[in-house]
Amino acid sequence: MSQPASRPNTSAFQQDTPRQRNVMTTDGASASRQAAPAAVYEYQARVDGRWQIQQVFNDEPDAIGAAQTDIIAERHAHVRVLKTWPNDPDLNLKSRVVYTRETVIENTRKPGQLGKPPANPPLCRDPHDLYEAGARLTLNRLFAGYCDEHGLLVSDILYDKRLLDRLLQHSSLIGQAINLTAQAQAKTKNLRRRRRQTIMDIVQAMRQVTQAMPRPPADADAMLAERLQFLPDLRDLPPEELANQRRLLSHALLMRVKREGSTTDQFIYALSLIDLYHDPMLDEAVDLLLSDLVHASELSETITGLSSNLGERLIRLMRLAEGAELTEDGKRPTKDQELNIAIARLRVALKRGRLPSLRHHLIDQVNSVLTSGNALEARDENTDDQLYRMVLETAARFYHLLEEPDFVEAITSRFHRHSEIECNDRVAAARHVSNILEQPGLTILYQATLYKLFEDPDLRRYLMGHIREVLEHSIDLNMLLPAKMSHRARLARMRAAFDSIARMPASPEWRRSTLSLVDEAMWLYIEESGITAKPSHDPATARDQIFKLAELCSADILPEGSALNHLRDRLLKQVRHPDFDKKLTVDISDPIRAEAARKAFKQKFAATGLRT
Repeated sequence: MSQPASRPNTSAFQQDTPRQRNVMTTDGASASRQAAPAAVYEYQARVDGRWQIQQVFNDEPDAIGAAQTDIIAERHAHVRVLKTWPNDPDLNLKSRVVYTRETVIENTRKPGQLGKPPANPPLCRDPHDLYEAGARLTLNRLFAGYCDEHGLLVSDILYDKRLLDRLLQHSSLIGQAINLTAQAQAKTKNLRRRRRQTIMDIVQAMRQVTQAMPRPPADADAMLAERLQFLPDLRDLPPEELANQRRLLSHALLMRVKREGSTTDQFIYALSLIDLYHDPMLDEAVDLLLSDLVHASELSETITGLSSNLGERLIRLMRLAEGAELTEDGKRPTKDQELNIAIARLRVALKRGRLPSLRHHLIDQVNSVLTSGNALEARDENTDDQLYRMVLETAARFYHLLEEPDFVEAITSRFHRHSEIECNDRVAAARHVSNILEQPGLTILYQATLYKLFEDPDLRRYLMGHIREVLEHSIDLNMLLPAKMSHRARLARMRAAFDSIARMPASPEWRRSTLSLVDEAMWLYIEESGITAKPSHDPATARDQIFKLAELCSADILPEGSALNHLRDRLLKQVRHPDFDKKLTVDISDPIRAEAARKAFKQKFAATGLRT
């Protein structure tokens, strides 16, 4: 048999010629095709000016993946993958480059040549604010498995370059986690694409924050004490420097809290700080630290008390997120007095809105339990349904939970399992949840939030029709919200419904006409409550009436619309009356008390933004 013809000397980037050729035997018969020689893929990196083989793979994707990992981790500046045929003694098949990448590695000097880091690290500009509540929740969701496996917090990774580099080596796993997180947070294809890009930007911003961190000092107490001492002097700094000081304070707090040992001790120490220092920057640092602790540990179970009844624990988490007592009877949650004091401080801080990120994480834990497989499934179907009812009734009491998209989706999906509802029948599930809520005003709030989650045309058609039907059937707030509550609380709930309808991606005409119905209902309720009635002949009653009128105009309860404009007109009409000052203090003989009443009303009126 004659030798096969050799390949021409072509470039490495040119396509391969056929690996087998038909050759003729001496008697002229055609020989069968020979089997293709086995190819391997060499991953090479350029080291000291020469290409060196790092690993050899049988599959091309594995070799390219290894090269990409080293490029992302900045182990090598130049990498490539070659397709070769080492077990080919006969054929002259030349290697071919199938992948090549080049990058620039900054700070390539050895660590010993860097010297001592500066006292104040350089400023860094984040493309995304990693200290915002939603961004921190995204990071905790994204790296939950990794942090649990290695016993880390997101704060640990964010403030330690070594830990961040170790995390970023798992580029393929990070990509999968980003896709899963984006898919969980967005329901449409376009939103998923945008959310995926946002999460990628958040991950890329982590390196900028990490590079700006100083080397941890030996004395963590002194570092934190120094940061706390200069808190009052930071308000006048430029925005970029203020953001830098914010990172340094969070870093100092983490270093100090880690010395406390157990998670419970860290929790108690952090809450004692915000009780001593009422500063927004410290509140933010404690908020993010507690958020990471809640997400990566059993801290929430310690706070709410261990209970075999998972439904009761969910209700306690929901009450805690809104700053309420954990139980109706107000019993102490634990037997540890020091821990009870810290929990009381936590409730007050959550109620006053000082810990927004922690509130997000507490609600996220409720959502995770609701959406997990059989976590809440009871043996008896009726018991199971009653458990969901208790959770939903708690959400109705703390109506802001009905504005949380994740909670609304989670509680709706649970009722897909109901005996009378077919699987994935969202319309039936939404109708069932609305019936449990009972109060039509809260039903509007729930359905307006649900409308934004799915692009199901049948579901959206039902929600739009039901919202209009409820408002057209009765615009009496006492019927929309029949529970016993104050005027302010009832108006606040309808304001939440108004804002939720305004954010619905429905047609502008439908939104405009529906919002006008809500606005009309709020104005009729205000008129019936007597706040806008003619001033009473009793001086004390008239004074209370004018104060209530000013409070409604300034408390951000009413949306911009006809109701608020009517109230402003009534208020200005009374304030511009020539004898208004005399009417305000006619029954107050003490000049000091009279002056205090004038000053109090001036403050109320100034908050309205109106001018006489």
